Amino acid sequence: MGGEYSNSFPDWVSAIANIVTAMATSVAVVFAIRTIRLYREQVRFESLHGLSSRLLASLFRFRNELRSIRRAVQPGEQAMSVSHAKQRLGWDEEPAVKDPRKAVFTMRWAGLVARYRELLHELAEAEAVWGENWAERFANPLAKLGEEWMKSANELCDRTYVPNAGADSTVESLKATVFQAGGDANPDAFERRIRTATEDSKKMVIEKGAILTHGHRDQASLDSFLDSLRD
Repeated sequence: MGGEYSNSFPDWVSAIANIVTAMATSVAVVFAIRTIRLYREQVRFESLHGLSSRLLASLFRFRNELRSIRRAVQPGEQAMSVSHAKQRLGWDEEPAVKDPRKAVFTMRWAGLVARYRELLHELAEAEAVWGENWAERFANPLAKLGEEWMKSANELCDRTYVPNAGADSTVESLKATVFQAGGDANPDAFERRIRTATEDSKKMVIEKGAILTHGHRDQASLDSFLDSLRD
């Protein structure tokens, strides 16, 4: 009996070794699968974080340009804008002669459109990730304010190009849209709409979690990161 036990002992050792090896292999496979999943999630989060950062930066640049075009028109800017409008946009004499501000507003509008094209470039990727409806809801609020500004600027020029024409309530309302009044502490109505539209679009990105899941889990860290994108 002892000899039989002695002869079967190596078989037991071999069997146990095979079980241990199999278990170790299984653990290694599970660990490898989990590592790959974590890596993929990290890559995905980094990709979405990069997309979110670019989207917000483009949004802030568009917002800043929209604010900039509401500045007062300077006399020297009028002459320069008329010249640029003729050379770059193929303007004729008539609209510029009626009201040189129209050339100024048109050149400013061209700058805003350029910023919007940058935003659309980033939105193409966002549309693929989050859908067409999301992309439209993100961009439309500020874009519509830009269109409203240009429409008001054109109407203002059409209404006031006649020398010594008296102002009316419509003209004053158009001026309130076209030109900025008040500072940061006391923003005018159109500036408040710009701020609201910007905040709404910014929240849409934050709600996707791509910013918060990339090292900005507390509000102070998130605010600091967003501030770095504003300029």
